[in-house]
Amino acid sequence: MSPFRSYRIHGLTVLSALELPELFEAPIDIPADVLVDLGEISGRLPSIADQGPMWQAGEGRFLLEVPEVARYLVTDGKQVRIDPEPGVAPGDIRLYLLGAVLGVVLHQRGLLALHAGAVEVSGQAVAFAGNSGAGKSTLVAHLRQRGHRLIGDDLLAISLDREGQPWAQPSFARIKLWADALCHIRHEPERLVRDHSRLEKFHLALEEDHRDLPLPLARVYLLEENRLDDGVVIEPLRGLDAVNALAQITYRPQHVKALGLGQWQFQQCSRTANRIQVLRLCRPKSLARMEEVLDRVALA
Repeated sequence: MSPFRSYRIHGLTVLSALELPELFEAPIDIPADVLVDLGEISGRLPSIADQGPMWQAGEGRFLLEVPEVARYLVTDGKQVRIDPEPGVAPGDIRLYLLGAVLGVVLHQRGLLALHAGAVEVSGQAVAFAGNSGAGKSTLVAHLRQRGHRLIGDDLLAISLDREGQPWAQPSFARIKLWADALCHIRHEPERLVRDHSRLEKFHLALEEDHRDLPLPLARVYLLEENRLDDGVVIEPLRGLDAVNALAQITYRPQHVKALGLGQWQFQQCSRTANRIQVLRLCRPKSLARMEEVLDRVALA
């Protein structure tokens, strides 16, 4: 087993037996919120409340099995055990650990996990969400190119303080982009890492100054394509529409339901929607009009 190392992500300290080069290291003497270790895992939980093709959930535990990669067992949001397949590439193990598995950790710990990316705009966090292929990571990458600091991409953790203010927790300095989107982003080819499951999607490693402080969440944009291609249209969502919109962009909502956290999720979305702007952003399909979109969201 490798020596344990300490990392920071989503406002949590992670003590890991698996090296995680994507993350920012933390002093080893800081108490860990989450322990990541390696060991054998049974292929079935002793008690199952719900299950899907690759996962099982029950009694504070969640088991994810990725064929030809690894089994991951998450317990009470505090421990992740990994049982890798022989000869699997470490990067493939980390891909699921830093995505679906950490999403379960956040759910179990009571953090609202959104399928969204976010950047800093005027000292606040502005997030972008949408269906796969909606362009949220592309928009985040363009805003970062304009000088807005990256907070996170794909999985965004939101915590609520005692006054109910939502805070966006920093993730790590990588953005997932499809090959066609990379053509419009300045980057160094050696910083690209191919995604395990989607051959034309890449992880772009960024040189970022790490700031481990959360930022107040100000706005969440839900991206939609403007099929008429007649410009940028921004429409505010209010009340139950805003709450339901946040619920729909929760990270892996089927896992939330399986963990018995559906009511909790709705409450968190309701509290968050009451303190921020939730907006529908209809944008032109053409990336040639990206500057128009960037101007609208950066100056809103």
